[in-house]
Amino acid sequence: MFIERIPMNKYHCISADLYHATFEITEKLISRGCKKIAFINGPRNLSSAKERRKAFLQTCSLYAANGVKPLVFDSDLTVESVHTTMKKILTLHEDISAIILYTDELCMEAMRFLRNYSPDTKKEILFAGYDNIPFLKYLDHPPFASVDMLPFQQGEKAAELLIELMNKRDNQAPVQNLKVAAQIVYY
Repeated sequence: MFIERIPMNKYHCISADLYHATFEITEKLISRGCKKIAFINGPRNLSSAKERRKAFLQTCSLYAANGVKPLVFDSDLTVESVHTTMKKILTLHEDISAIILYTDELCMEAMRFLRNYSPDTKKEILFAGYDNIPFLKYLDHPPFASVDMLPFQQGEKAAELLIELMNKRDNQAPVQNLKVAAQIVYY
């Protein structure tokens, strides 16, 4: 059984519903007036990165007539990758209004990069990430939002599924891919 790392169609999996969470957070940024939104995603081979990319692009396409322009960048989840991508975004897309990143740690690094790269900038860029790491609430300048993937609830679902599978006499139970609704936390 896997939690959050989903090998498609082979094993039982529990994961957060990142499609709807990404859709919601992107739509919220658009409702706040963001037109050019960048998404610094994880590696393309991760199912969670594919799910987030799809939701982001589909949400932006719904608002394309309103001038919403998505930018998607893949990342290897390193600080260097975030720095390189942030430099590219800030150099080539001065009208960027929001940036969504694959994790809160990468989000914090992107925010730090912006402060150091362009310390005199008056332009507000809204940032969002995934994981809702606990210390975000203590920051003087937290990101706009974070997706809480509710790991405790995922663990509960995994335990329930494991007990159910152990109680079955049939070892040929169909593979289940269960989703837990993620929660968006706005700061």
